[in-house]
Amino acid sequence: MKKIVRITENDLTRIVKRVLNEEQEEYLVSGTKFNMFGSHRIDIKVTNKSTSEIIISVGGEGSSEKEAYDKAVESFNKKCKEKGLNLQPPTIDKLEKSN
Repeated sequence: MKKIVRITENDLTRIVKRVLNEEQEEYLVSGTKFNMFGSHRIDIKVTNKSTSEIIISVGGEGSSEKEAYDKAVESFNKKCKEKGLNLQPPTIDKLEKSN
């Protein structure tokens, strides 16, 4: 027998936030930025914390840091959607700088 349960919008919001936070805690999202000879590259990867397996690894290149970041984020969002993950990319200021 099915049971219908009524919840408020606040209850639903709280449940969704909780599920998203649990998913964020299961994975480590990190990124690196490079600048070589006037060309910029941004790499973003997602690692499963319990297995250390790299789930997603994408990158973007451009003549500016923002252009490279936008391309990397676009690829990141596409891969997350394909894998059914609801993860946020690191902000551009949170990227690790590499020489």
